[in-house]
Amino acid sequence: MLSAQLWQLDMGLFEQKRVEALLNDDSLSDHSYTIRFAKNNWDNFLNAQQQKKAKFKFLFAEYGIQQNNNLPIGFNDGNLLPNVGLQHKASIGAQINWGPLSIHLQPEWVQAQNLPATPFVDNVNDVNYRRNFYWYIRNKIDNGTRIGDQPFQRFFWGQSSVRLNLKKVSLGISTENLWWGPGVRNSLLLTNNAPGFMHLTFNSIKPIQTKLGTFEFQAILGNLDSAIAPAIDFNNLAANVPFIEPKSKNQRGIAGYYLSWKPKWFKHFYLGLGGMTYFYKDKPAIQQSANLLSFENQQSSASLSSVFFRYAIPSENAEIYMEYGRNGKFFAPLNIFGDTIPTAYTVGFRKLFKIRQKKLSKDQPAIMLGVELTQMQLPDNRLIFNAADVRGIPRTNSWYTHPYIKQGYTQQGQVLGASIGPGSNSQTLYLSWVKGLKKIGLSIERVLYNTDFYQYHYFQRGIGNNSPSNYWVDINASMQLQWHYKKFLLNASYMYTSALNYRWTKLDGGFARPSSLSDKRNNQLYLSLIYLID
Repeated sequence: MLSAQLWQLDMGLFEQKRVEALLNDDSLSDHSYTIRFAKNNWDNFLNAQQQKKAKFKFLFAEYGIQQNNNLPIGFNDGNLLPNVGLQHKASIGAQINWGPLSIHLQPEWVQAQNLPATPFVDNVNDVNYRRNFYWYIRNKIDNGTRIGDQPFQRFFWGQSSVRLNLKKVSLGISTENLWWGPGVRNSLLLTNNAPGFMHLTFNSIKPIQTKLGTFEFQAILGNLDSAIAPAIDFNNLAANVPFIEPKSKNQRGIAGYYLSWKPKWFKHFYLGLGGMTYFYKDKPAIQQSANLLSFENQQSSASLSSVFFRYAIPSENAEIYMEYGRNGKFFAPLNIFGDTIPTAYTVGFRKLFKIRQKKLSKDQPAIMLGVELTQMQLPDNRLIFNAADVRGIPRTNSWYTHPYIKQGYTQQGQVLGASIGPGSNSQTLYLSWVKGLKKIGLSIERVLYNTDFYQYHYFQRGIGNNSPSNYWVDINASMQLQWHYKKFLLNASYMYTSALNYRWTKLDGGFARPSSLSDKRNNQLYLSLIYLID
């Protein structure tokens, strides 16, 4: 996992196996490492002998704390809130195996102060800013800057599941976080950015051998929950009421699949595709609104899909991967390429440089260098503006947003897919020393937030009247220490964020200078101690 991310144990164990496979061709299995969830991750970490021995097995106990001092920053951190102040997480893991029945218990308890962030001041001369913010963003997705204004305390079932296993497939019910795709920092369809949701799952537990090669898959059907409290984006909310669309309280459902194929003719090469749809289970009636386009304000479901490849090169201790997707429809050869199709991609590369050892040891030390690029920005402004009225209500094509399902593609107020969110782009570079579960790492990242909204709001005023310096950019610089000693695993990280033109505003500083009134700073500390139980 990258230094800037809160380290989730089971995801980290799976990631360690992926890195180990690149370092040692002998350890390379048929696993694509593109379908990740807690039970699968633990099964790959524990050896077969350990699995057979124990009917009941404690796995670990964990306690972690996180603090943001100014801004509610957090990504790929599961059940944690975007929170200012202290946040605590405690978890314990255990497995019960009885014949074909397996029960994985990994509940989590989270407590957050949820303090107010550094005050946001919008430009009083930008009279349409709040209107456009609701028109383009908040009426179509429920991922607030701050979730509610009260301290938060909650018990989650976390990474728990109950399954019936038969040879290489499994059927069960789960609340696990799911990660679909080859990405390390971002993935288009599912990540651990939001809390896990209750779902039925039918999936492979080991690669399935066929005449065409090996296959892995997962299919799910589940429920999505709304945020625990309304999003708080501005202090004086009453002034925004004319632009706010209420979000239905109807239960949302979600269904999807992911398939990975390793052709037998190409060693270490993996191809795959996936699709997801989300919907209201009982379709609420349409309410006519002056804040939505009438031809979009219709009863409907929403879909998104992607294709990917991953090529592992263990002889060079390297890998390259890419995921390419489209919003609005399931994948088909004729609907995934084109200028006016809402596409997105993640592409990454990493290489490990082995370090010679004076003494032989179980784990090979190495220097790992990696880069990952993600682009969620719409490729064409025709997907943003309504051609009949370019200064009016915008179209809805940004990833994870929807005009009818106004919570968008979220679970409890956080995006289920790439954590950078709709219309955003990121570039991440990381460098680490690794040895088994030990890691010392540095990373730097640039995140350009919701360029789709920026294009709509500022170019709406007309060519020559826009604000070309108001892009919201976060620069995240982080360091991580992860140390494994006997049965203990310590993880500590620090991330400094420089948020430039926070929330697309620039109140001073001119075209190219910093803005003392609009630029923000944040320091994030994270510390966890895990006891691994044999």
